[in-house]
Amino acid sequence: ARQGNNAGAREALETACSLPEVKPDATLALAVLLADAGELKRAEELCRRTIGMSPSVWESYLNLGNLLYRKGNFREALLVAEPAARFSNDPSLLLNLAVYQEKCAEFVPAIRTLEKVIEKVPDSSAAFLNLGNCLLFLGLTREALAAYQKCRALDPDNPSAFSNHLHSLNYAQGLDKETAFNLHREFSERFEAPLRPHKPHPNTRDPERRLRIAYVSPDLRGHSVAFFVEPLLRHHDRSGFEVFGVLSHTWRDGTTERLKSLCDGWLDAGSLSDEALAEELRRLEIDVLVDLICHSQGSRVLTFARKPAPVQITMIGMQQTTGLDAMDYRVTDAFMDPPGTSERFHSETLMRLPLAFCFQPPAAENGKEGPGIAPLPALGKGFVTFGSFNNFAKANAEVLKTWARVLKQVPNSRLIAVAPEGTPFEATMAAEGIAPERIMVSPRKSHDAYLHMHDDIDFVLDCFPFGGLTVSAVAAWMGVPTLTLAGDTPSARAGASLQHALGLDEFIALDVDDYVQKAVQIAADLPRLAAIRESMRTRMAVQLANGPAYTRSFEQQIRSAWRRYCQTPV
Repeated sequence: ARQGNNAGAREALETACSLPEVKPDATLALAVLLADAGELKRAEELCRRTIGMSPSVWESYLNLGNLLYRKGNFREALLVAEPAARFSNDPSLLLNLAVYQEKCAEFVPAIRTLEKVIEKVPDSSAAFLNLGNCLLFLGLTREALAAYQKCRALDPDNPSAFSNHLHSLNYAQGLDKETAFNLHREFSERFEAPLRPHKPHPNTRDPERRLRIAYVSPDLRGHSVAFFVEPLLRHHDRSGFEVFGVLSHTWRDGTTERLKSLCDGWLDAGSLSDEALAEELRRLEIDVLVDLICHSQGSRVLTFARKPAPVQITMIGMQQTTGLDAMDYRVTDAFMDPPGTSERFHSETLMRLPLAFCFQPPAAENGKEGPGIAPLPALGKGFVTFGSFNNFAKANAEVLKTWARVLKQVPNSRLIAVAPEGTPFEATMAAEGIAPERIMVSPRKSHDAYLHMHDDIDFVLDCFPFGGLTVSAVAAWMGVPTLTLAGDTPSARAGASLQHALGLDEFIALDVDDYVQKAVQIAADLPRLAAIRESMRTRMAVQLANGPAYTRSFEQQIRSAWRRYCQTPV
């Protein structure tokens, strides 16, 4: 195996594992070899067999946990890794344990585990990368940025570390847009430039022919991205487009199978490197390649940097530039990116649609129609209840203090927030003089329970500068509008774009003082809020959930982009 002869190694290990006197090192070695080859099921069986033969071989737990993680079974991976960590403090095992803790939203235990790794290996860039992730999820943006910068200093040639840093900039308060864009361009210079020149594309340059379009994401599963890509997969005109789904991670679930059924072709690419994936897409002669993740976790921007398709577009997953020269377009709208304001902060050409996104309303867990809209709770309770169901990474210190200002000015009001353990939420509210009975912290809940949480909410208080999009769309479907703050970047205006599309400009604040004032005004007019609640699904159906209309507008832009490509010199 060390000589690169995996076929010979596999043959020898298969023979060893068939013998009655087989040793655990042989079954484990074969499991590792099979895992690398993408044969995850048999690799998992061999790991479990090794544990049965010798329960003290911690490497078996390390590899089994990794296999479960690759399947998306994060809780089971954690249950496997925790016992192993009791009889081995090997840094690689602890690092994996921290990743599983993070995926299970156990951020404080993950930070403690990572501190042990850093104590043993002070120059572990991976430990600082995951430390940054955990701190970010707790709303500690400044500390997270420091951890990402430390990671990059330790491993400057790691594109994943740089991508995480770029993604985290969306959460930073008061960040200079020029500085942020220059960092994105630095990523391109460091990691994209060495991949040029690109190979020529064999695709036929016929401006009117049927096009092959492929959507690339690690999140073609039960994830927020699925709400926005499903209308496209479902409503593409098959006479003009052949549609491919590219699952760029090994995680999958029932949603994956549903999305797969909507595609003409499908590629399981979780085990492929960026280079191998680019070659496969080139072999398939994909004409239009769509990125749904940008620099978020699981990013495949270095696949796009290799320019495997003639036309490349980024959309939906993140409202930011990739910084790549190879990315041709970024989908947006005139509210998210007002013309003339953000073009110079993008490496891409902005492709403005009437609305940047379309939303597939959530069904119940059993696949049936989701719950109806409950009456405005304030009418029955006699007080207003605010809610925030955003990823708590977006709830920075200024957001928390602003929420406290709202609570002070709306007598007897309450606030329900979804937050993991270890955030500064409750301490900040106490320091701001908010009585503990006025706030409620909820953990993440099951899908149906999450939908029903909206029954107790009068309206949502958004975070800033990185506002909500999926959570605001789900809330709107459940009859609950979101008070948001329109900033000066795409990620700070996406939520405002949504409220604008719903005809609810009164829920869009221009600054923090305006945010507080609008919250007080909205809370004081319950009849108006009740009427809005009753109208929300109609508003959604017309503006945000019209899959056919949205897809037609996107297809028109794609066709125009393809015609422009056909006119470029060969």
